[in-house]
Amino acid sequence: MQTQNEANVAVNRRQKMFLNKTVHFTSLGCSKNLVDSQVMLGHLGLDGFTVTSEPAEAEVIIVNTCSFIEAAKKESIDTILDLADFKNEDNGVCEALVVSGCMAQRYSEQLEAELPEVDLIIGTGEYHKIVKLLKAYEDGKLEAKSFVEIPKFIHTEYDPRLNTSPHYMAWLKVSEGCNRNCTFCIIPTLRGKLRSRSIDSLVTESKNLTDNGVRELNVISQDLSDYGSDLPEGQNLAELIRNLDGVEGADWVRLFYYYPDELTDEVIEIMANAKRICKYLDSPVQHFSSNVLKRMNRKITGEIILNRIQKLRARIP
Repeated sequence: MQTQNEANVAVNRRQKMFLNKTVHFTSLGCSKNLVDSQVMLGHLGLDGFTVTSEPAEAEVIIVNTCSFIEAAKKESIDTILDLADFKNEDNGVCEALVVSGCMAQRYSEQLEAELPEVDLIIGTGEYHKIVKLLKAYEDGKLEAKSFVEIPKFIHTEYDPRLNTSPHYMAWLKVSEGCNRNCTFCIIPTLRGKLRSRSIDSLVTESKNLTDNGVRELNVISQDLSDYGSDLPEGQNLAELIRNLDGVEGADWVRLFYYYPDELTDEVIEIMANAKRICKYLDSPVQHFSSNVLKRMNRKITGEIILNRIQKLRARIP
């Protein structure tokens, strides 16, 4: 015969949604969004969740969305609808379908109105609260479905992070947000104002990554060339590159999203003489027409861009 204690345990188990604490994660869009996904997975892991590649096995399904262009919005919606099928008990065991990322930030009200299948909507500045929000959802204590504020958060070396990239490489997000306000771009609205991490924070995370087998660090942000403009003097891109070049354990450090606007002689010289900084620069030139650049609200001309490319090639053939 079942004891009272066993009966209480059985009742508690029936009330709990996440008995096995399994999560399936889909990360769409850019590498910056992927880092956010990895931080979310890190927090979930600390709370006892295990990741499954099979959505049919997941009690929690999270889609970290993109909405930068129309095709990205369509992919996000299609993915959400596909994964919503696993809320049907004939297809899976999903108890919570979560939408996060840029689409959640931009269209939270529309998502609530048009996608009732979605249980929780998390903006680009709230993703670190994933565990807290899921617990509130499980306990029936959520005060709203959408949690979207002006983005102010950026993760640090103290946040847990599950690197889902190939074991030998990792993305290193040095800042979040953007202050440029180009006419064609919605990133400042979706990601907020520029928030740079300190050099010490980034060097520490780099060492943590290399201690776990990472050999290639790919440095990213919305606009790498603007890194540190919001920090005290001495916290700038040139100093960051110098410090990353000294990270033992890394073989390659690659620079991404480096707008040509702030490509200085100092940075070129550091790259030319560095041990680990690759002779590589991912630079979103976008256009050489000065008229088009002006209409884009870019503070540079096609002539200046070409001059800086030529200078870079001359110093680093």
